[in-house]
Amino acid sequence: MGNNCNKEFTRGICGTMKSIHKSIAVILSNTNLEISTQHFFIMKIISENESIIQQDIAEMMKIDKSAMLRQLNVLQSDMLVARIQDKKDKRKKILVLTKKGGEVLSVAENILDNHFNNILKDINKDELQTFYLVLNKLKDNAESIS
Repeated sequence: MGNNCNKEFTRGICGTMKSIHKSIAVILSNTNLEISTQHFFIMKIISENESIIQQDIAEMMKIDKSAMLRQLNVLQSDMLVARIQDKKDKRKKILVLTKKGGEVLSVAENILDNHFNNILKDINKDELQTFYLVLNKLKDNAESIS
């Protein structure tokens, strides 16, 4: 691929990711849920993973442990997330959603499902299928390097 193609690819993918991320932030800020985009993704990860710890989420989200600690402290003070002691390893704190956290996440997911339906409008199934195929190839290629 030529240099111009690489620049176009970089602009396209980074610009798209930035626009989608910004639109999620706007949608969430227009609700009374009082969670950030990052809080939403942290809560989503916790809800989908049993016995997950702070370090695991930091690695998944590619952010440092101290930044993750600050985010989790906010979620805990808002009573959306709790830290519970691991039964096998007393040094480990497992992260779980509280009842309130589960309810907030559920509402946020419904709001964002509608938002993504709007983002995907005017894109037919064949285009989406091709997009997912290319997206998975990009992911596989990137992961083979790292």
